[in-house]
Amino acid sequence: MRELFFATTILFTSILLAPLGIGQIAQADTQVSDTNPKQWRLVWNSNPATTATLCWNTTNAGSEHRVFIRQAGSTDQRTVVAQRNAPYTTQDPKLFFHHAQLKDLLPSTKYHVIMESDGQASPEFYFLTAPAEDVPVAILFGADSRSGQEARRKMNRMLARLLRESQQPERVPILALAHGGDFVYDGRKLKLWSQWMEDHELTVSDDGQLLPIIPSRGNHDGGKIFNEVFAFPPEDKNFYAINLSPQVRLLTLNTETSLAGDQRNWLDTDLAKSHTKYRWLLAQYHRPAFPAVKVPWLNLIHWVPL
Repeated sequence: MRELFFATTILFTSILLAPLGIGQIAQADTQVSDTNPKQWRLVWNSNPATTATLCWNTTNAGSEHRVFIRQAGSTDQRTVVAQRNAPYTTQDPKLFFHHAQLKDLLPSTKYHVIMESDGQASPEFYFLTAPAEDVPVAILFGADSRSGQEARRKMNRMLARLLRESQQPERVPILALAHGGDFVYDGRKLKLWSQWMEDHELTVSDDGQLLPIIPSRGNHDGGKIFNEVFAFPPEDKNFYAINLSPQVRLLTLNTETSLAGDQRNWLDTDLAKSHTKYRWLLAQYHRPAFPAVKVPWLNLIHWVPL
């Protein structure tokens, strides 16, 4: 698909724009080394009001990987042991991923987190969970970040600035980035993913806020690494739904697997249950059903009629 990365803030009533900026915490120029946690990413692929998955990489396997988490304003800290630690499918470069699913969180709550691998700790970050109340929400949407590294880094700095500015009292806070796919040029090359994850650190705001990502697989994202980067089970087909609020449901579909069969049946069932329940019912997927130039994809046949 197109090589230009773009981002739009969806408020469901307006579009927000802001100038560029970069924070001191989000430095994407340092390489992963030893068991020092790097290439951080916070993934939303479940219920974001109560669950989030914190992921990071190291160059050595290590033996103890965990997250320290505490609610803002509290001194009570709990430890979450990373549930999955493994080498990436390909080892060029040599990298290990670590996934810690954070459960039983409170909605609309600020949490501070530190990642630690074998005693080496990341900086302290924070993130916000999705609301359980019917309040205005905003998300960023973008895709095709696979080429033009300097443009990608520039865009990531802008996302960090947008995130920070949206937290002001008079603004509607940005919850997450919905990424429509084509993260890298060749999804089977870990070197490209490693550079993408390094650049993704720049989406952290200058006060340490992590921008959750809601990933969708693109045609350039083939192979097993996608699921390892974004904490999906190894054989997951990457179609799922999450609630951004009680009235906003986002369905993420996968145009790179069978569009009929199980995925169509799942979509049909979810739409039937959701149409009367949510005020906003949104979908993201990579190949457009109504492209401006190219021939329509099979989702025009299998999904649009639903």
